[in-house]
Amino acid sequence: MNGNVPIAGQGGAGGALLIDVVGNVTVEGWIKAGNGGSAARDNVNDAASRSIGKGGAGGVAEVKSGGAVLVKYTGLIAGGDGGGHDYPGAGGRVDVTSSGHVRNKGMIRGGNSHTIEGNRAGRLWAANHNGDGGKATVTSTNGNVILEQEAGTQTVAQVRGGNAGGASQQRNNGGYRGGGVSINAPLGEYSAERRGKSLVLPGDGGPPKGQGGKVEINAKKVVKIGHLGSGFDGDARHALAGASIAGVELVSADPLDEVFGRRIDVSVGVGGVFSAANDLLLGNARLNAMDRMTVSVGCGGMVDLGFMNTGPGAAWNILFNVDPTWPGDEGKLTITGTINQPDIGVFQFIRATVVEFGVGADFNDDGFIDFFDLDAYLTCFEQIECPPGRDSDMNGDGFADFFDLDLFLEAYESGAC
Repeated sequence: MNGNVPIAGQGGAGGALLIDVVGNVTVEGWIKAGNGGSAARDNVNDAASRSIGKGGAGGVAEVKSGGAVLVKYTGLIAGGDGGGHDYPGAGGRVDVTSSGHVRNKGMIRGGNSHTIEGNRAGRLWAANHNGDGGKATVTSTNGNVILEQEAGTQTVAQVRGGNAGGASQQRNNGGYRGGGVSINAPLGEYSAERRGKSLVLPGDGGPPKGQGGKVEINAKKVVKIGHLGSGFDGDARHALAGASIAGVELVSADPLDEVFGRRIDVSVGVGGVFSAANDLLLGNARLNAMDRMTVSVGCGGMVDLGFMNTGPGAAWNILFNVDPTWPGDEGKLTITGTINQPDIGVFQFIRATVVEFGVGADFNDDGFIDFFDLDAYLTCFEQIECPPGRDSDMNGDGFADFFDLDLFLEAYESGAC
């Protein structure tokens, strides 16, 4: 066969799966959409060939419940995997939506894409096209989303994005994005058990340069962050693009909670609280970023580190860890909101190249910024009297000095609450 003749093979798409019921759903076994078909291979090795073997996309898996959803520790809900060969099909997404609580003790996973089969010279063009991993979305419209280990087992409750397909090393500009994870409880709580008992993991990016997926947690209250991401091993495909954790009223980091992301954003609404605590036996939570991290609490809220204690060593106490790893990483931490910390100061819990604090000027917490706030702050700064729950240490370094006064005056003049 002449290598200059275009040849196209197409694998079929995997079948979609839809479960839509009025009542409750309990999953004990596997629920998985169909895999995409693989394209037939040919034997062309001519570098001039533009033969494309295109795998089919994995099927979409959807579970909708008007009641509650329970995934037992033996259960799996998954999108279909993409097919091969030269042009891998994308992994199928998975969507679980419930009006009631979603309690996951098993696995909810987006479909994986397919890795190319070899680096043959005749595949140079086709090898640059690869499939994204499937996204995993879990939503409780009126209830809670809970990840917990089955009692008496060593299983891990998981929500995972699908891994992306790879690209030929002969063309060093390939690799698609791993599937992301989105978990939503707009009127309820998100709660996940600590490391070793639960795991929220986006898909790996396709080698050599594909980026990992992103994790998004959105809830009225994030009462336990749990374990997001698997860590950094120096390989780009294992570094999730970022983690975004948003709670309207609360985001709480418990002992042994752990988050990994190239960039991490934690946000809490007006009057809300970000809190962190450690345990002298278990240790503390840790948020790990390579590039940037922001922790932002709205007007009248608090970054509450009052439950963090001193431990056997400074490294053991690190809560905010921003460690530049790749060229271009800033290593920057920004904390915005009123800070409550032990007497040793918030810097005890920070490892970052650059640290910035953003503060609000509504010092008396009446919902307005006016002369009464300025008067209240100056009175507190002079160690006469402070509003309840307030002190004049605006940057959390354990001291009240003119750096704090400058921070407050800047916020007061700008009208930042």
